[in-house]
Amino acid sequence: MDRDKSFRNKKVKSAVARVLTFALILLLVLPVAQCWAVVVFPKGSDKPIMGFLVSQDGTRVVVREPQPDGTTRDHLLLRSDVDDILFTVSIERLETLRPDDPRQYRNYAEELAEKRQDPEARAAAIRLYLIAAYLDPANLGRSSMLGMIDLARSEAEEAKFRAMAYLLDPDHDRRVLKPPSPIQTTRAAADDSARSQLLQALRHLRQGNKLAARRIAQLPAVQSQFDEFQQVISFKEFDDACKSAAELPLDILHKILLVELSMTSKSAADTGAEHTTVSTSWQQSLARDDRTPLPVLSLETISEFDPRKCQYRAGEWIGP
Repeated sequence: MDRDKSFRNKKVKSAVARVLTFALILLLVLPVAQCWAVVVFPKGSDKPIMGFLVSQDGTRVVVREPQPDGTTRDHLLLRSDVDDILFTVSIERLETLRPDDPRQYRNYAEELAEKRQDPEARAAAIRLYLIAAYLDPANLGRSSMLGMIDLARSEAEEAKFRAMAYLLDPDHDRRVLKPPSPIQTTRAAADDSARSQLLQALRHLRQGNKLAARRIAQLPAVQSQFDEFQQVISFKEFDDACKSAAELPLDILHKILLVELSMTSKSAADTGAEHTTVSTSWQQSLARDDRTPLPVLSLETISEFDPRKCQYRAGEWIGP
């Protein structure tokens, strides 16, 4: 009896080993594109690992990190050694988006824009902004395109986004056609955390989340940030707008956008990124006297993403 039980146990262990080996082979050959982009924070380290989640269970996490030379490096971490895992793009969140509620696309794009250092989050934010603009151009078109400007991956792309923001603006404000001039500050910039919170408060107010905007702005470190932009908008103006039950006035909206663009443009400049692509200014094109046709510009062709494919199902963007 004991001999038969031992034999059965050996067979079970052998079968399990074969299954595990097969699963490991599948794991090693699984294309990175099918994995989720994540940021993993190991305990005791201030350097997060940004890559793709290959697998995770109750005891370990495997992350595949792209290398500068085009190769990848796999990190196997014990679950007990991981402080936190942030999914840069949530598949479940994408699947809940519906064409009959275009504002949800814009709201998630705003969240992903905060993670712009991750290429996948940046691309997803551009796509979601674009879909929101396509589904509701009258109400979300201009604001979505303004959000896309800061996510542009080249000067040529930025010029197209600015031109489309101009076309979707009922007032056709030409100032959007060129990058904003740096705002002269009256004091040294505070720490990055407070600046990030101020940017978040500005976006909350612009989206109509007045309670959240005021709660963040009331923090002493964030409130002091308004001194830097007092020539554009004061803390009192911001706070009054948060407390008001009325719709956000256009002049306050313009001030918020101006500070937003200034802060994000300055952040991009601080990274030392160099642009090598030279593009023709759309403002110059609109002002010229000749009758040469301008390049065709539409929401369907402004990027590699097709906004008509606005539903995410089974890992693909499809039409409604």
